[in-house]
Amino acid sequence: MGAERQIRDLLSPLDPVLDRDAQVPPVPTFDDATDLARRRQWSSQRTRRSVLTTAAAATVALAGVGVWTIAGPNPPRGLAATPAPLKIVPSVDGRPADIVLREIADRAGQSPVPALSAGRTEYLRTHAWSLHSQVTKSETVSALQATQREIWVNSDGSGRESNRTSPLEFESTADLQKWEASRSGDNATRTFGPGGFSRVWNDRPPTDMNALRTWLQKDHPPEHGPAETIVAVTDLLRERVLTPAERAAVLRVVADLPGLHNDGDARDRAGRLGKAFSLESSYGGLPTRYTLVISSIDGQVLSYEQMLPTTAGKLNVRIPAVISYENYLQHEFR
Repeated sequence: MGAERQIRDLLSPLDPVLDRDAQVPPVPTFDDATDLARRRQWSSQRTRRSVLTTAAAATVALAGVGVWTIAGPNPPRGLAATPAPLKIVPSVDGRPADIVLREIADRAGQSPVPALSAGRTEYLRTHAWSLHSQVTKSETVSALQATQREIWVNSDGSGRESNRTSPLEFESTADLQKWEASRSGDNATRTFGPGGFSRVWNDRPPTDMNALRTWLQKDHPPEHGPAETIVAVTDLLRERVLTPAERAAVLRVVADLPGLHNDGDARDRAGRLGKAFSLESSYGGLPTRYTLVISSIDGQVLSYEQMLPTTAGKLNVRIPAVISYENYLQHEFR
């Protein structure tokens, strides 16, 4: 089911249009001098505002694993800091989501993007950020991780995939020590022969909206509700470059989802402007808002965000809490 069940150089520290008043740790990136200095700066700012009476906080790194702050031998349990939600300017006309998105779908169908046609090598580049949590009866430990993914898939199913993940970053050394799974980052590249690239859908998506709706249900049970269609669409975006006709059909399926909201204009974490459409669902266990940012010019899906708007359950995050986001940076035929 893709990374749903698992964001130009890995990610900028945070959304360039977010309010900077609320300091949060930088999005985890890979080890370089600039990123280390940025983490130190954030740690210093956070320490000055801290109400802790123990020793001053300091940023440290241990065995390639980032630690947000450490404040004396017994730091209190705190809330994991997550990026602020997308900043959205509400639509002034209040037009229904389905009408607005169908208009975008019409433009998508006439778009010259991507420039080449299906049957060539498909190249996809994505950046993603996730909050990972380890929940026990007594407490929850959370960690941040960023992922960069590139794939090249030829028409015969051969190609190459590159995945680069940052080391997990924790709020404290205590959290680091309690984490049971692997904490290190990874830089893995694999090649595969004809037919070797694993896809949920081996055939290309139908361009008829009704046929596509049924097609997307493979491994995405419709009884999970409308949010499962959003999950299916994002899974598709991780494995296919869509033609204009395919992209238009996808947008029409999304436009038809009950509960879809036209949130307004948003700039994603790569600085691109689009329209934000969202719906809320509890099918995954907690009430979650699923948001797609879509270009109003050519209908390309720019980014995807999951946010807990009302409750975090056992997760040690402050509401509203972004738990993951993904930027679709390049989708092209080569």
